[in-house]
Amino acid sequence: MLTRSYAPQHGFVLLESMLAILVFSLGILALIGFQAGAVRLSGANMQRSQAVLVSNQIEAGLWGLAPTAIADCAGTYTAKSTTKCNINWQSALQSLPAAKAVVTINQQQVSIDLTWQMPGQKDASNHRHVTQISRN
Repeated sequence: MLTRSYAPQHGFVLLESMLAILVFSLGILALIGFQAGAVRLSGANMQRSQAVLVSNQIEAGLWGLAPTAIADCAGTYTAKSTTKCNINWQSALQSLPAAKAVVTINQQQVSIDLTWQMPGQKDASNHRHVTQISRN
């Protein structure tokens, strides 16, 4: 009868389990990285949606003015600035951090450029809203 001698395999199961734990840990770290990126983008999208609401609020205020008073609303506004217009710029701009609105009026075309600076962000974000305000 032939007997075979096998070489001892001491520690092979330990090595396999350590490798499996390493692969699993790298997968978990990748998922955490994806989650952090998703949270960051969600915050940026919320601010952009807020900018759209602010520009719509400014436009609605312009629609409520007399046609002769709209031209007086052109200018640069912050949450602390006052205006000749009868529009509440302050409450609208307070919803965005370090927000500034530049309103340009060219006959019936109104352009509203919003910029804001997120805390911890090096570049400012912006939103442009262009509309025609005309009455028959």
